[in-house]
Amino acid sequence: MGKEHVEGAELKRFLPIFAQVVIGKIVIRCLSDVGQEFKSNKMVKIVLDYKWCFIWALVVIILCTLPSNNFEGAPSYPGMDKIIHCGLFFIFCTLMYHGVIQQFCGKAKRWWPVFIVSFMSFLFAGATELIQFLFFTSRSGDWFDLFADAIGIGMAGFAYLLTYVNRK
Repeated sequence: MGKEHVEGAELKRFLPIFAQVVIGKIVIRCLSDVGQEFKSNKMVKIVLDYKWCFIWALVVIILCTLPSNNFEGAPSYPGMDKIIHCGLFFIFCTLMYHGVIQQFCGKAKRWWPVFIVSFMSFLFAGATELIQFLFFTSRSGDWFDLFADAIGIGMAGFAYLLTYVNRK
């Protein structure tokens, strides 16, 4: 009786683990099948190619809409705000260029992505400054911030041109 009780207890511990593994494998298999179906959809592929750009855009929007008193404890010096704006939009454009490279399988060697990415990024920069100006009392839209954003956009475009355009 004692041996059967021990075997029963081991079986009770083993079954949930076994069920979790089996269910986990089934779920992973189903999700991978769904993922394959989604990848065949062109629009979903584009969204997946630019996913890091979209995530970074959300980070930029969140940072631009936080009250400025949230950053009082951070060390600062004159002009640091402009450097941060430049860096945020450099990263944003770099991730957008990464999406362009993913979308065209590394074959995007023309100049047109520079114009499109720069235009879209400048619109986004203008929108963030306009949102700060119109909707937030603790933040202010500033032409110099927009200029710093444009410098970051230009730096990313220059890096893309050096790396991918007319490469042999």
